[in-house]
Amino acid sequence: MWLSYDVDGKYARNLRCNVCAEQEQRIKAMKYFNRTWISGCTNYRPSAAIDHAESEPHKEGMRIHNKSSAAISSQQTGGQVNLTSAIASLNETAQKDLIRKFQVAYFVVKEELPLTKYEKILALEEMHGVKHENAYKHDIACGQFIDYIGDELTKKLSQDLARANFFSVLWDGSTDSSAVEQEATFALYFDPRPAGDKVEVKTSFLSLHNLKHAHAEGVKASIVSGLQSLGRCMAKCWFCNCVM
Repeated sequence: MWLSYDVDGKYARNLRCNVCAEQEQRIKAMKYFNRTWISGCTNYRPSAAIDHAESEPHKEGMRIHNKSSAAISSQQTGGQVNLTSAIASLNETAQKDLIRKFQVAYFVVKEELPLTKYEKILALEEMHGVKHENAYKHDIACGQFIDYIGDELTKKLSQDLARANFFSVLWDGSTDSSAVEQEATFALYFDPRPAGDKVEVKTSFLSLHNLKHAHAEGVKASIVSGLQSLGRCMAKCWFCNCVM
């Protein structure tokens, strides 16, 4: 939504950020701000666009843009205000209520409970004096919250692995109740620049895939798919032979 460009024949030229151009006066004093993505960026590597999207000036511009958009139009989805456009305009009480609901949704998926338990847990909390707003009290909202949490955890893991000097890929096979061969993929890594003196080694879950073929090529395809699911190629191309 924020990317635009000039067309030169069949090629895209001069990549621009619509949001940063729109909010330039508000973000130009921020650290790391530059006008490259306003005047036209000529670095066409995907990593350049990813770095810009993750920069603080761009994030601030997006925050202001989304808040303005939410004030202009409250979009309705199935009787519920669209979550993304609504969050920026919530008052403090509503924000705390939404945080509690996110926490309940996380508990449901972490404990491998059915999504229908979400409403019942909220009802139990209300019996104990916790007041919940009427919005987002059904299992559909719980699934939506879980999707948002999953996206954020994926983004965080992608950033951690990009910051690491190296990481190891671990995998293990399993068979589900229908006798389908599956492959679970994990990443073993540590932050080379920890906040303190202690280095913490972490093992994070990447993916679980049904194998098309229960042999070496099938396992390799599963691992590559898990690495690419992070939103950028973390397989470093020598493994998956892709073009970054």
